[in-house]
Amino acid sequence: MALQIGLFCTEVFTFGLMTEKIEKGLGIPLADVAKFNVKGEVLVHKKDGSLVTFPLEEAMRDYQRPECRHCADFSAELADIACGGVGTRGWTIVVLRTQRGEEAWRAFEAAGGAETMPIRENRRAWNILQILARRQRNRIPVLTPRSGTAEGLPQYSPREGAGFALARMAGSGKSAGELEACLGTAYGGEERPVRVAGYMAGQPIPGDPGEPPPGEKRKLPPPPSPGQGGAPPGWRPPETKEDAG
Repeated sequence: MALQIGLFCTEVFTFGLMTEKIEKGLGIPLADVAKFNVKGEVLVHKKDGSLVTFPLEEAMRDYQRPECRHCADFSAELADIACGGVGTRGWTIVVLRTQRGEEAWRAFEAAGGAETMPIRENRRAWNILQILARRQRNRIPVLTPRSGTAEGLPQYSPREGAGFALARMAGSGKSAGELEACLGTAYGGEERPVRVAGYMAGQPIPGDPGEPPPGEKRKLPPPPSPGQGGAPPGWRPPETKEDAG
């Protein structure tokens, strides 16, 4: 896989939301729907320019996939690029999580395909992103060290996982050729895990005040500055008339 792009996601709906609720319940033929979105409520944009809305709670109650109730990853933490439109209208928040993602973004931006601004210019969107990500992470209770949800558990690394498996296989008594044959069968035509140059995943956000004292509400960290990663790579403020003069 050349590039992994993930979406910010709190839940995925079954297709019944389209066929049962929108088409039958609301009487809107799917052929008349231009696009579908969720912004605190369900938004159905029709091709004639009109907008129909209904409560998100209703969609979650009747059409949310059950697996979503056990997913703690709101912001696509293992993707090369994560993106979503939380707290924005007409803009998309883009998080470059790996070196591969940054390289792809630089090529895209160089092609003139994007209008950008630092995240600190939309503090509301930043705050909503933090709240939703933390809320979703709290879906999974912290249990015992062997449960997969222990306190301080590091982010999963395919390369480290492969290294652990190889170390266990080394004591099996198989020759190097036999081990390679086993790995060839296991991976087939897929690429072997390699080290990924990632940014900030699992690391504290600059300026994060941390856990509050008992009984107090947690404070949100400020949006990172461009120098801290809060803007596209190489971003510079747009020139003003004074700068041009």
